[in-house]
Amino acid sequence: MNNIQLKPFFACLFVSVGTGVLATLFTKSTLDLYLGAARPALFPPAFLFPLIWGVLFMLAGFGLYLIFISGAETRLRSAAIDSYMLQLAAGFMWSIIFFNLRSFGFASIWLVLMLGLLLYTMHTFRRISCTAALLLIPYLLWILFTGYLSFAVWLRSA
Repeated sequence: MNNIQLKPFFACLFVSVGTGVLATLFTKSTLDLYLGAARPALFPPAFLFPLIWGVLFMLAGFGLYLIFISGAETRLRSAAIDSYMLQLAAGFMWSIIFFNLRSFGFASIWLVLMLGLLLYTMHTFRRISCTAALLLIPYLLWILFTGYLSFAVWLRSA
């Protein structure tokens, strides 16, 4: 990849990072609930969350860009993009379920769905671009860690 196509590049970043920003805006007033909840031992400092999510959404957006500009068959590329958008929407909904609805148990179960969708997205990405799939590994690891945090908050709040 020698030349970055700027419009698709920024559009893919906007979709990915923009979804994260929207989730933050929709849940901002409820973040104190999470930060004040009985947290597990491995809870990172609060200031790290927006930094980590920002980096993860940028990496994922770049992976989406690689899929978007690939010369892959249209049907395969569309399936990869659709799976990415579906897992992105599931992640957005997790924020609403956890923070706004305060349904910690359902949010923990929802993370299993998110994990499955992300693994499927990584599979579809890998069929087109190994680099695009590898860019999702940090997101996968963070989702697993988020699952630990979510489950621990659920257990401690019950």
